[in-house]
Order: sequence, then structure tokens, then C-alpha cells
Amino acid sequence: MDNPESLERPVYLTSAFFVGIGMCLIIVLLLGFATSKLIVEALTDGKWARLGFIAVTPLLLLVGPLLHHRYHHGFVPAFGPIGASSATQRFFSAIRPSLARAYSEGFTPPPITIQCQSTKKV
Repeated sequence: MDNPESLERPVYLTSAFFVGIGMCLIIVLLLGFATSKLIVEALTDGKWARLGFIAVTPLLLLVGPLLHHRYHHGFVPAFGPIGASSATQRFFSAIRPSLARAYSEGFTPPPITIQCQSTKKV
């Protein structure tokens, strides 16, 4: 069940917008230009083996958004809006919660201990 406080927070869609633009760009470049160029080259010289690259297109459609997402988070903050990355949103809190307030409202931490161990020998 959602926290009523988090439902009042705004939802910023800048990241979703840029990822959508990136997917459109990837689809146009891969399925539009690259595939048509391979087909034209195969029809021109008769070497049909190069059409095997079309079989790799679904894999590139899966990997492409990861690369675009990396560029998005590198370049957009330099030139675009950065308000969403420093504001408290529905799914992201830019402000650290107050533990004193949480304990005063009855927060009890779960009875579990997570131990992180380094494998590096000292």
C-alpha cells in the first residue's frame, strides 16, 4: 500500500521523455536506415550473408536503451532541466528523512543485521 505522503508528491517525466526519444531514435536508426542499407547492398552485389546482421537487431534493441540512458544522464543535466534530480518526487526523495521524527512516530527498525564483508586481503 502506498504512503499517503508520497502520493502527494509530484511525478517528473523528464527521464521518461528522454528515454522515449532515445528508443525512437534507436528504432529509426536500426530498423529504418541500417536494415534498408543492408537490403540494398545485398540486392546490389548479391551477397546475402550480410543479412545475418538483421538477426542481431533485437539484441541491439535491448542494449541500445542502456547506452542512450547513460548519455541522457551525462548530457541532459549539463544543458537541460535539472530540477527533477534535486527535488523530492513520488519515487525519489532528495531530502534525507529525520530519524528522530521517525522514532517519535513509532518507527522500529526490523530485527535484522546485514553484514558486508570485503574480499580484499589486508
